[in-house]
Amino acid sequence: MSTLTTQTLSTPALAVPGPLCEFARYVDDAGNPRRIATFTRADASVLILDAPPCGVCGARVLAELAPDEPHENARLVCEMYLADESRGRCRALTAGDLDPTSSALPAVVDPALSPDAVLRDADGRGYAIRPVDAVPTPRFFRFVTPKLAWTNTF
Repeated sequence: MSTLTTQTLSTPALAVPGPLCEFARYVDDAGNPRRIATFTRADASVLILDAPPCGVCGARVLAELAPDEPHENARLVCEMYLADESRGRCRALTAGDLDPTSSALPAVVDPALSPDAVLRDADGRGYAIRPVDAVPTPRFFRFVTPKLAWTNTF
């Protein structure tokens, strides 16, 4: 990863009202240079963006970190994104993303997207997020604490 740099960027279409902190640079599948950068909003929350080398026109939102999240999480998101071969499928940055008072959630939530809904793939297999129990790991590691995970439904 590259050294962190800070610069203020804007475009006529969308202006970021503050500095972007660059985490890394890479070249996308089409051969275009890109960078991973963060923008701290007025409420201290942080947007992690995949953007062109200059400006934010064409930027994509990778994640939003709450004000109380450790800044280390931005680096983790950056590393996971760069390691993912399918990167580039994130939604476009909008003016609403720059305003911490706007909600990223839709005004009307589709009932099919409720936490209790079962997602089905093309073959009809179901998947749901559920609590999973702790499982033993190799003797060099501790037990994994209970957590949420994607599970198959039968």
